[in-house]
Amino acid sequence: MPGIELYPSELSVAFSILEVENAGFDVVTSSIGRQLREGPPSSWRGTYPPIPERAGITDRQRSVLQLCPEGVSPVDIGTRISLSASRVGMALARARDAFAALNIPHTIRRGLESGIVAPHDRVGEARQQLEVDEMLSISLASRGWGVLMLAAYLNRSEQTIKKHREEAFAALGCSRLGRTAVYAAISVAYSRSLLQPDSVLTPKLEQTDPDSAAYRALSRVN
Repeated sequence: MPGIELYPSELSVAFSILEVENAGFDVVTSSIGRQLREGPPSSWRGTYPPIPERAGITDRQRSVLQLCPEGVSPVDIGTRISLSASRVGMALARARDAFAALNIPHTIRRGLESGIVAPHDRVGEARQQLEVDEMLSISLASRGWGVLMLAAYLNRSEQTIKKHREEAFAALGCSRLGRTAVYAAISVAYSRSLLQPDSVLTPKLEQTDPDSAAYRALSRVN
């Protein structure tokens, strides 16, 4: 199996499929799950960017990143730690580079996996059962798949992808957070063990059943 640090699109999808299956969902019961299992349409021309080498993380970057799972806005983060919103944004961008992540949601996931970021479960918020497409949307978002890239990969409208994400935010009690909802949703899903560290998933991915959706996705990589 290729090294996971390269994160080609198919390997990333295979990880998400396994993660969702491991959380107790039947991926092939959803149209998006079946499409992910079979691979992208012939019109797919995008790429999943290679991840650069990791760098060190500073105390300031750590402080900013630790507040993201609460769904706190950059302005509010700045108020808490006495930084301007622009400096908060700069710290997040540098934390992204430090974790060799593709975007901030991916940075949050890597921070959670490393133990630098503590999961936040939003106790007291309304919850409901996640559907398969919603769970897939959160898993893929946590691996750096933005709305535009995933819409292109699935050959679906941006509105469809946004709808599944917004429904996932609502199910996880994060819908009122606006633009930071995805950060909090990833953290809530991680705290509930719906998302799991790649170090846990990698051995399982290497031993997947040939009839599973994850194996089917992985077979396109090898």
